[in-house]
Amino acid sequence: MLLSLLIIISTFPATVYASTFITDMNSDAEFGVVSGSYDKYGHEMHYAKYDGKTYIVFCVQYGKTSPTGTTYEYGKDFVKYVNRSGDTYRKIADYIAFGYTLQYGDGLPNTKAEWIAACCTQQFVWETLGVNPTRSSWDSTYMSDSLYKSWLADTEDLIDLYYNKQVSFNGSIKTINLGGSVTLTDSNGVLKYYPTFSKTIDKVTFSHTKGENKLTVSVAENCTTHSVKFKSVSHNIFMDLPTGDSYDSDTMNYVYFDFDNGDIQNLMFSKQADPQTFAVDINVQFGNLKITKTSEDNIVKGMVFTVKGNGKTYTMTTDANGTAELNNIPVGTYTISENDIIKYVKQTDKTVTVSDGKTANVSFDNILKKFRVTVTKSDIEKGHAQGDAKLSGAVYGIYKGELLVDTYTTDENASFTTKYYVCDDDWTIREIKASEGY
Repeated sequence: MLLSLLIIISTFPATVYASTFITDMNSDAEFGVVSGSYDKYGHEMHYAKYDGKTYIVFCVQYGKTSPTGTTYEYGKDFVKYVNRSGDTYRKIADYIAFGYTLQYGDGLPNTKAEWIAACCTQQFVWETLGVNPTRSSWDSTYMSDSLYKSWLADTEDLIDLYYNKQVSFNGSIKTINLGGSVTLTDSNGVLKYYPTFSKTIDKVTFSHTKGENKLTVSVAENCTTHSVKFKSVSHNIFMDLPTGDSYDSDTMNYVYFDFDNGDIQNLMFSKQADPQTFAVDINVQFGNLKITKTSEDNIVKGMVFTVKGNGKTYTMTTDANGTAELNNIPVGTYTISENDIIKYVKQTDKTVTVSDGKTANVSFDNILKKFRVTVTKSDIEKGHAQGDAKLSGAVYGIYKGELLVDTYTTDENASFTTKYYVCDDDWTIREIKASEGY
């Protein structure tokens, strides 16, 4: 009629180094019965002492003799099996961990609630192994059918939360525009159990605050990677344990103590919890914009354009080939305006859409401003020809500076209209030959 418990004196789980933790036991250790446990609780509870610490261990062979509280020789009197194979022992390890050690620590109970949890945990071990002690065989203050069912429900809720509920967006792909950010909300309420962190991968930053179910993902404006994968395990970021402590891979194991003397019951300790992680892939969207410039006078270098869109303003200047390129800009719609040059006809703004991974092309063709002149000859006194004089037949020249470019002759209506010429400030019209009578 023995109950095995291994107890640690530490009430507050502290940082534990592998060389002192029970699963790394490599020397002799003391095993025994918690004093007065049979009389108070109805069954014997057990402990182990190793490297100055006391651990709670649980009996896995009901009916056999308890260890005596003396030191047993490692490798001779007993051997240990870390993470002993078998689904049954793995299940027991989970319920010991989530039902007791991950909530109350590795050591012996200090409060009534802790003793209730310890006694219920021991009962679970026996029932899982199919041995006989009934729930009513305990002192009902610490173990009864109702207490056991309540403990079991709470323990399975913790196991379900830890193992079966994942971050709702785990494994998903999220799309974010270059320079943008998005806040992902975990609808399963699991992310709040992860520690605070901020990690940057290829200029994409993933930030989370413990206690919140939100992950903020921010993409820098100079990010040049389309696909960024965040895996919490790659950064040693794991879901916290039910105690609120961080996951510690050095201590997350269970150990089975096998005594050489077949009369002494074997014992088990567990602080087993597989690391829980999440991952999310980010698709960063950006594209390119290319302007191609042509001009009637073949001057294409140095043309300046203003690009506006997505709350951004860019300036682009054409090279000797009349092209200007703007790479890695957020996807979206942009309006492109050419800065005015007085000798060209004003350009109409153009709108383009930049798509992810593609180059949006837009072209501008400059047309020179032109003019033409209609000249009407008249008599300065009468306005019309006097006597035998004529207003038709007068010859005029159009000059660029001092260069005669073309000549025109007034018609029967005493007028002429020139062809189109490129605008400039040194054009003149001069009369070369007067009409008859003038």
